[in-house]
Amino acid sequence: MYFASNRPKSDGDEKAGDFDIWYVNREPSGTGWSAPINAGNAVNTQEDEFYPVITANFNLYFTKDSKSGMGKDDIYRCQWDGTQYQQAVLLDAPLNSAGYEFNAYVAPDESWILFTRYNAMGGFGSGDLYLSRKDKSGSWSIPENMGSVINTPSMEYCPFYDFDSQILYFTSRRNLLVPKKFSDVDAFNDYISLGANGLSKIFKIRIKI
Repeated sequence: MYFASNRPKSDGDEKAGDFDIWYVNREPSGTGWSAPINAGNAVNTQEDEFYPVITANFNLYFTKDSKSGMGKDDIYRCQWDGTQYQQAVLLDAPLNSAGYEFNAYVAPDESWILFTRYNAMGGFGSGDLYLSRKDKSGSWSIPENMGSVINTPSMEYCPFYDFDSQILYFTSRRNLLVPKKFSDVDAFNDYISLGANGLSKIFKIRIKI
């Protein structure tokens, strides 16, 4: 299991570091996990790496906040050579841009990538989910906005696609609350606790990608 953490980078160090990609292995008994293992210098730097996703051939995609990128946040890829990860590569335009691209979910065969693009021209506002497909030459297509059924003026991010059920799961900060009168504080609290209340909640939609 791969995850991002700013945990101390070495045993005995109590100081939090920058965000790195880490992983744990399932113990042979199947009942527990190994100690966290840093993914290494080919993946991690002194900058922030986060939101990892692994493909069927163990290639690693992740988001990085780097001064050497195209924008504030960009999507990178590390190829697995069968023994170790090769040096991280910044994905080319039109996938990355001078803006923000982050939180990618990649098809196991790397045929498409789904990610959040922030405040893009022609978008619905804040962060929208975009889809890019890989062509026969191995290049990524111009990302397409996933549309108004999925995207809103609020932030949509952290996508995950279940191929068996063809359900897309994602997080949204959409807010459908409207001003109204309440009989008491309990009624007010119940109303603002509804699903689409502007806080980060998980949504799902059946869609064929």
